[in-house]
Amino acid sequence: MFKATKTLKIFFPKLIHITCMAHAVNRVLEKIRQLYSDINKLIDNRKKALLKAPSRMNKYRKEMPGTPLSSEPIITRWGTWLNAALFYTNNFGKFKNAIGSLTDDARVSKS
Repeated sequence: MFKATKTLKIFFPKLIHITCMAHAVNRVLEKIRQLYSDINKLIDNRKKALLKAPSRMNKYRKEMPGTPLSSEPIITRWGTWLNAALFYTNNFGKFKNAIGSLTDDARVSKS
C-alpha cells in the first residue's frame, strides 16, 4: 500500500499514508516470530512429533495428565502463536520430560 501512496502523491501532494492498525500489529508479531526463531521451531516440531502419531499422543497424555496440547498456531491469527508460546513457557519442563520419554526411533529428528 505504501508503494501506491508514493505513486499517488504525485497527483495528490498532501496525501499522507497511514498504516492500518491491523497491519501494524501483524508486522510487530511477525518480527517477534523472527526474533524468537527457536520458539517458533519448537512449536512447529511439536506438531510434527505428535500430530499424526497416536502412540506418541498417548505417551504425551500419560506424561502430562490434565495438560491439554497447546493450541495450533494459525499465522494469520496473531494471538494463536502467542498462546502457543505462552503454553510452552508455562509447561516447558513437563513438555521436555514428555518428549524425552519417547524412544529414539519415535522422535522426529533431522538426519
